[in-house]
Amino acid sequence: MEYEKKTGFGIDIDVCRSGCGKEEVPQQEVSYNMTFINETGEGASALKIRPTEEDDWTDNMLKESEWKNGFSVPVTLNGMVPVVENGWQVQMTFTDGTEQIWDNVVLEDGDTITFTLENGTPSVTHMPAEDMTSDTEDVLDDSDVQNQLEDESLQD
Repeated sequence: MEYEKKTGFGIDIDVCRSGCGKEEVPQQEVSYNMTFINETGEGASALKIRPTEEDDWTDNMLKESEWKNGFSVPVTLNGMVPVVENGWQVQMTFTDGTEQIWDNVVLEDGDTITFTLENGTPSVTHMPAEDMTSDTEDVLDDSDVQNQLEDESLQD
């Protein structure tokens, strides 16, 4: 059996490379920088991910002892990982010791992923990186504001 350990910011993934008792799984090299947001209503003491339920969970990805409700955490995933068709699994352990698993979570570079519990049911809001860019025509910079103020004072 051959294993390879890949390490990223706050995450270690052991990927089975060959002869591990499972059929070969296609691999892809990734370098993802994402933001996870906790909107569950609870503080979390552990955050783990895995490609499928047949795989082991990562070590706890949190650097602090508690990931408070309403806060975000940067997550980086680097290296060779299995290609997953239906998204990853994400597990949170809450400060009261209960655990919750979110299935089919799509992980892609630059994305913001918000985890919620709606009436006890796990839900994910996935905002791709391209949806987070704003329309620059509607954004005023300081010089635009100054020009508007000067124009208004000239009209007085």
